[in-house]
Amino acid sequence: MSNNSLTLETIWSFNASGAYESNLQSSNSKFKDIFKPAMGKINGKRYSALLKFLPYANNIDKSIICKRELYLLNPNTSQGRTIDVPMLVSGVKNIFFTAYNLCDKAESGRIRDLKQHFSSYTQYFSLIQIIDDEINPDLNNQVKIFKYGDTIHKKVKEVKNPSTKHKEPNDIFDLKNGKLFQLNITKNPSNPNQGNYDTCEFLDKTSFPIIDGIQCKKPERILKFLTEEVPELLEHEYKEWDSTTIKYVADCIYKIFPRDCHELDVIITEFPEIMSSSTGGYAYDVEEEERPVQKNKTTTSSIEEVVDNETKKTEKQQESSNKTSKIVEDNEEDENLEEFMDEEEKAKISKKDSKVNVDKEVSHSKKSVKKDSDEEDVFDLDDFDAMLGDE
Repeated sequence: MSNNSLTLETIWSFNASGAYESNLQSSNSKFKDIFKPAMGKINGKRYSALLKFLPYANNIDKSIICKRELYLLNPNTSQGRTIDVPMLVSGVKNIFFTAYNLCDKAESGRIRDLKQHFSSYTQYFSLIQIIDDEINPDLNNQVKIFKYGDTIHKKVKEVKNPSTKHKEPNDIFDLKNGKLFQLNITKNPSNPNQGNYDTCEFLDKTSFPIIDGIQCKKPERILKFLTEEVPELLEHEYKEWDSTTIKYVADCIYKIFPRDCHELDVIITEFPEIMSSSTGGYAYDVEEEERPVQKNKTTTSSIEEVVDNETKKTEKQQESSNKTSKIVEDNEEDENLEEFMDEEEKAKISKKDSKVNVDKEVSHSKKSVKKDSDEEDVFDLDDFDAMLGDE
């Protein structure tokens, strides 16, 4: 238990200011007990619920968990998972931010389009009690972990420190005086699956925690409730990547990038401890077989086969990119990556040479296509672009 844990002596007089000053961190998302209404799953035009924010009793300063996430999709399997994205700090490199910037600065349009695979977003987690959910009344009086984005977090900060002197500040985690939050989600006309949170607001109405169906004012019962009967908020704190996560990240990156592009070479060089975790240096699907190609043998059919396979690969990457874009849009906010990078890391990345060599002038009829037994495809990217035409 921390020095700022909730006690009977402080239950009506604690200071939750530290929660509003939480540093950005990453998190392993756990979907159990998560409350995050999705507009795409309801038939109405509005999701309305009245919520009460609750303090995290074991450490009040951690009543708001802030993190950055990325939904990483394997383009070959169309399966994805949410990955923690730690903040960039001086001297610490991040494989996702590096990949994003390499794609962003690439000369090839195909490579630039891949940056959406590495677009991350900020999420916040707090304990809330659902006072009145008009869509799902079965949730009333339950305590959940509220997952929200920057639009709501700005409203949280505003009610704590109003931008005008004509508003009284309020600590939303105060158990008797904290303002209730009116959650109003409307559909975005341009994207029915994306919610609009602009009309959400904190009301002047307050409420004690509801326990056993009634507002409870007994400190002993409230303390027991908050320490023993609510979800564990700190499950969403940062946890180091395990070996399974590291391998998944490496496998996806090998799948996302063309095998012979310069950007992939840079990532392999910069992050050998991650990229070497992929089986045999490349992640093959169970149903995917490596195509045998004889070494040092060039035929018209072999070139046509490579072109056909590259075309299919490009189409599959585009399809997975569209899925990745939808996942990001389903989150409340998708932010500018550079806002979360310190100046030193920006300078390091900007100095890297991310240009692909485009000066090759080898005749396609004389081009020799080579393939080692442990490689899936070494067909030259520039030759392939020339055959298919510029985008």
